[in-house]
Amino acid sequence: LSLLALILISAPIARGAVNPCVFMAIYIIILFALLISIPRIFVNGEIRIRRTPIDIAILLFFLAAVISSLNSRYIYGSVTELIRLGNLGMVFYIAVNFIRTEKDIKRVLDIVLITAGAIAIFGVLQYLGVLDRSWWDNPRFLSATFVNHNHFAGYLELVIPVCLGMILTETDTGKKALYIYLFLILSAAFLLSMSRGGWLSLSIAMTFMAWIMFKKGQDR
Repeated sequence: LSLLALILISAPIARGAVNPCVFMAIYIIILFALLISIPRIFVNGEIRIRRTPIDIAILLFFLAAVISSLNSRYIYGSVTELIRLGNLGMVFYIAVNFIRTEKDIKRVLDIVLITAGAIAIFGVLQYLGVLDRSWWDNPRFLSATFVNHNHFAGYLELVIPVCLGMILTETDTGKKALYIYLFLILSAAFLLSMSRGGWLSLSIAMTFMAWIMFKKGQDR
């Protein structure tokens, strides 16, 4: 859990992890996590590998990426992207197999939300001219710790629905107020990113989320 938290916090802060040095650090963390988990899986039998409903979809996507890379004119770039894709898959399966209890899941989600909220506040202060934003590729569009505003919007697309879900499910009044505050900050930063693709993507995601919640409410 600590290693996963380190990735979740450091990757978006370090310019969105676009720098090769940052990627290498993440690879080392993932490799270290695998070296720790292998004895627990295959030697001690302490951990059983869990299957997920999207295993086949992940496998097919990876095979498609491998096949398409065979016709690539830029082999180095293709191999690099395959390695990145494999590492993302490992992060997913590490999370699935090591984060099982509701307490651990909420802890991870809180880490994601607090990190995103801090980055959003940092970005708003940059947008207002209070903090440096020299690395932004476009000074008119809020990018926060990221270089490209579309990358920042893509990050928030994933976090905002999670924050809304936590607001709707949290029973503790204090925590609910915190999630509402984070939701407002994240939404403001997301709008200031001026990412049309991000706006469209989040609109579709929120519509789908609302439909799922409506269907579940009907089933009850």
